[in-house]
Amino acid sequence: MIPTTELNNLERAIVGYVLNNASLYIANIQLFSRDNLFRDEKCSKVMAAYGKLTHDSSTVDVISISDESGIDITEIADLYNAVDYNIDFANALSTIIATQIEVSLIQKLSESSNSIQRGEDIFKVIRDLKDFLQSNDTTPQKRITHIYDHIKNLILHMEKISKGEIKGIRTGLKSLDEHSGGLQPSDLFIIAAETSQGKTALALTISYNIAVNSAAKVAIFSLEMSELQLTARMVSMETEISSKKILFSPLQSFEWVNFNEKLKYITDASIYIDDCKNSHIDYIVSGIKVAHMQHGIQVAVVDYLQLIKDPTKKNDESEIASNARRLKNVAKELNITVILLSQLKRSDRPRPTIARLRGSGQIEESADIIALLWRPEYYGYQTFDDKDAPVESTSNMAEIIIAKGRNYGVGKFWMQFDASVTRFKNIENGYGKSENGQPF
Repeated sequence: MIPTTELNNLERAIVGYVLNNASLYIANIQLFSRDNLFRDEKCSKVMAAYGKLTHDSSTVDVISISDESGIDITEIADLYNAVDYNIDFANALSTIIATQIEVSLIQKLSESSNSIQRGEDIFKVIRDLKDFLQSNDTTPQKRITHIYDHIKNLILHMEKISKGEIKGIRTGLKSLDEHSGGLQPSDLFIIAAETSQGKTALALTISYNIAVNSAAKVAIFSLEMSELQLTARMVSMETEISSKKILFSPLQSFEWVNFNEKLKYITDASIYIDDCKNSHIDYIVSGIKVAHMQHGIQVAVVDYLQLIKDPTKKNDESEIASNARRLKNVAKELNITVILLSQLKRSDRPRPTIARLRGSGQIEESADIIALLWRPEYYGYQTFDDKDAPVESTSNMAEIIIAKGRNYGVGKFWMQFDASVTRFKNIENGYGKSENGQPF
């Protein structure tokens, strides 16, 4: 660490530079806005006063700085004269910032160590430390760019689409794929339903389809099912042997033949499973990032939202809202699709609506696509009362309502549900309706 005397001289030189050349302050305003940048009390007070006067568009001179800071005029005049043109301004400022970060980091690490020893939540300690490191990142950020740059990128994107070079990841849900082009990077795709409607089955159907048929890489993070149960579900879809039989009953010889023949297809697929021994949101987020770094996943499935915990939040609604937003941010940061399952509140009217999402306003705000799932047969309905339904009988049928589709619009479509292997299948002719009644 730089000696105190040398650091004081650099701080005085920096202040002298700024007092003699206001443009240096404006050019480095983000760096000068750092808390506790100057260790010398006079330098700190003078620069704080300088910043406030500049922000208020007030006259900045020796008298106004003295009035604002409470520092004597003669001492401020000394700082004017402290400028040393033999000292490089940029290097001196970098040295001061590096010293401040070093001192703060040592203190923060000590605090983190003490917190862990006191038994505090380790994920909260890690998040606080991460926030500290990010807040001390001095890498310049290009936050604002001219629209011309984005128009160029948009044209390139459109040209690639016209050449067929950009496609979403096909989900295998025909109506959805035709309407949206498949799963799109940076999207948060929410599948919501009441208990026992098939949320997990639909998510696993999509996971199976994109991994086996589209050669995409997917990671499944389940807070509800074990790795063994999830694996049995996926294998069941390929072999068409029920997962219940795979897990609990001996297979017959012909079933073993079928099992071994078809197993290679799913074994070769890029499917990764984490049965989430910890339900903390930091654990989920870090798991997605590790899977992306190690395996290059393009899709992450999280089952399900209401089981994810964040002890820092005061109530369930704020917890749900924050967790949905963090998973959307992960999708954007990694440029992947996050499929997030969510419970619906129970209602006397079983056909789902977006208002029944638990914490619906915040979830809706974060989501790009919200798919509401229900199976009328489960509630005792024998026929569809929707004239758009492709079949009359509800037997083994499910309706999927796209209640929100950012950039896609809303609509509905129907699929067959094969309960024996808990898999959704397209209807032969592929029906779907958009909000204006046109084919979805």
